[in-house]
Amino acid sequence: MRVDGAYDLTVTLDDDTTAPADIEDLSWDPAGQWQWTAPTVDRLGGAESMGSYDVETASAATGPFGVAVAGLGATVWLDPSAPGPGGVTFYRVRPIDAAGNRAGATL
Repeated sequence: MRVDGAYDLTVTLDDDTTAPADIEDLSWDPAGQWQWTAPTVDRLGGAESMGSYDVETASAATGPFGVAVAGLGATVWLDPSAPGPGGVTFYRVRPIDAAGNRAGATL
């Protein structure tokens, strides 16, 4: 079917400026694999669309932290440089939603 004539289309986009909630259930296994549960809500309790994660590491709990992997699109990461016996590395995961809003880091 064809309909001739002029049409108006109005699209309203909400600007998402709210950071996602923190990740949950962060766990590690001795093989160096980290795993966590993605946030399903933002900081205000609204539905969240996750984009990616930055995993950061440091040699001290207070930092400074550097990015070990940026833009990870999964909720699991195998650290190729996991410390051996007696070694200590501090990790944190920072979720980034689909709009690019960054949450605080979960240690």
